[in-house]
Amino acid sequence: MSLTSPLIDLRRSPKGAVGTTDSNEQKKEKSLPIISASKIKVKNGKVIYRELKKTSVYENIGFSAANFTTQKNKRSSIDTGLSLAGIKKVELKGKLTLMEDWDFSPQTITFSGTFNVTKFNIPTFNNILEKSLPNEFDGGLLSSRGRVDLRAGQLNSEHDITISKVDLGKTTGYSREIPLGSIIKVLSDKYGNIRITLPVTGGSHQSKVECHLCYNQQPYEWPGKGG
Repeated sequence: MSLTSPLIDLRRSPKGAVGTTDSNEQKKEKSLPIISASKIKVKNGKVIYRELKKTSVYENIGFSAANFTTQKNKRSSIDTGLSLAGIKKVELKGKLTLMEDWDFSPQTITFSGTFNVTKFNIPTFNNILEKSLPNEFDGGLLSSRGRVDLRAGQLNSEHDITISKVDLGKTTGYSREIPLGSIIKVLSDKYGNIRITLPVTGGSHQSKVECHLCYNQQPYEWPGKGG
């Protein structure tokens, strides 16, 4: 099966449900039929997600799968990528197995593969970063190559991250004695690049995810809030 330039338009209703229409039809009680395909390929897809106060657009979506199925305990091979505002490409590739028919929630799937981010433009996300950092960014690109293992809601991953062309901007007013400029100088190599390895572990049942920043073989524990 092959699809070229498909468009999916999702709208969030005032009650929080997401659908392709504003219909209030009830979900059917009977279970969905199992879908299986030896090969699926989607090229140049686009998704529009309309929330009540914000609309997000996801473009250049590509997806391919071999032996894809919505049946539990069957393995599929997936390879997907998309472009977002401020990010050149996000890619996810690996083996996927469902524990229940049609259930793609993180708590009930098994996935092992790679997760890569190419040219994440840091200044695009200043409105988010300013809430936890003392400076905005006038420049900066982040790329990451990672291995991911997700089993029954438990995540184990490790990411090799490169940050380049960093240029700090104006102060944000946020201050917890974070010497961001000094930290960047210490971590940068002679070409101005920052290279770190970031293992991330956690689970849906945990209140926070521990991140370990490794630099010069010295680990630093960085507790962060879990999703």
